[in-house]
Amino acid sequence: MATTPSEEPSQPKPQTGPAEERPTFLHDLWLASLGVAAVTAEQAGRLLGTLVRRGREVEPQMAERGRHAANDARKLVADMAAELQDLREKIGRAAASAEAAIDEKISARVRQMGLSRRQEIEQLKAKIEELTARMEELSKKSGQPPKPE
Repeated sequence: MATTPSEEPSQPKPQTGPAEERPTFLHDLWLASLGVAAVTAEQAGRLLGTLVRRGREVEPQMAERGRHAANDARKLVADMAAELQDLREKIGRAAASAEAAIDEKISARVRQMGLSRRQEIEQLKAKIEELTARMEELSKKSGQPPKPE
């Protein structure tokens, strides 16, 4: 199917004309690139202005959200610290209770085995010293020397 010149897609035509037309084409390309740069700069400037304006509009809202987020974070940290303290206290109580239970079990086993505890031994030593002192006192009163051990 043949196409007519009006139906052909728009494409730059190759330079086939005289040499004096080529500088005009190159100059046109140069001007077009400058136009692209100028339009891009204008649009970038407008876009920057729009973005700055929108930023100013939403800044108070974002700052408020930031404050809320910071307050929420502080509250969360405080809650976690309180829970951690409660947990420490529970662990301390559990450890103390376990220690007391272990001590009681050991004491019960020692009593079952017929072994004396240190406190009982100290009490017996004190009683022996007391009795020894009384014996010496009685022997001084009676005039007889105490029997050697």
